[in-house]
Amino acid sequence: METATMRRTRGREVWGGTRSKRTISLIIPAYNEEARIGQTLKLYHRGLVSYGFDFEIIVVMDGCADRTPEIVQHFADDQENVVPVYYARKLGKGGAICAALREVRGDVVAIADADCATPPEELLRLIVSLGDADGVIGSRYVKGSERERLPVARFIASRGFNMLVRLMFGLRFADTQCGAKVFRADVLRSACDSTMVSGFAFDVDLLVRIVRAGGVIRELPIHWDHIGNSSLSLKRDVVGMARELVAIFVHDTKLRLSWPTATARFDRTEMYSIHTRRGR
Repeated sequence: METATMRRTRGREVWGGTRSKRTISLIIPAYNEEARIGQTLKLYHRGLVSYGFDFEIIVVMDGCADRTPEIVQHFADDQENVVPVYYARKLGKGGAICAALREVRGDVVAIADADCATPPEELLRLIVSLGDADGVIGSRYVKGSERERLPVARFIASRGFNMLVRLMFGLRFADTQCGAKVFRADVLRSACDSTMVSGFAFDVDLLVRIVRAGGVIRELPIHWDHIGNSSLSLKRDVVGMARELVAIFVHDTKLRLSWPTATARFDRTEMYSIHTRRGR
């Protein structure tokens, strides 16, 4: 297995070991993000360039009804390593991430929210911390983390959700829902093939599948800034997330008991119409 020691070269932290550099694929799911996707792309692109990574940014737009596709396409016209992917129907966060894997060329996949709540330098720190693990997830609640402007209601809901996840699945992570995550591409593909849900509880589904397969996931503290106008609404989405948790629990139980019906999963084989701009 690759040893991912770190060395300082020309002021940049890069991987040492058997391979001097990995290729990074950053996936950004975006749904009606015209107000901030342009700035988010600029910040993450600049950060990845500054670290000297070989990288691509894949923006998955599912069912957008605003100018998000136009803004992303305009940015991609000037940057060959930015790949816009359009879906006519809304896939959900998990659906968008798994669909983006069709376009991924890197051996490391980073995931970030379109609002840039995780600053680029924090996501880059997760990337270089992957080492020989299968994944690294950012956490807003472990020792050393910093949260900016997190509403009290959001904090209470997050802690309650985490407690429920711990009870249902035995996961020991303090924060499954932070958008900043990094995985080996092969691990992510394998996990996506067996996930059940595609909404906001997808993060739980993904982590359960990796952990059940014996994967090693590290949880690291990050600096995180709450950005308003999130696509997640506590009033609108809490019931849906609860239903998804139940679906994940039933599926997970069947898999662990090896029931014959355990192979049933969310079907992505006919995943709506797609348009990708690659290789201009």
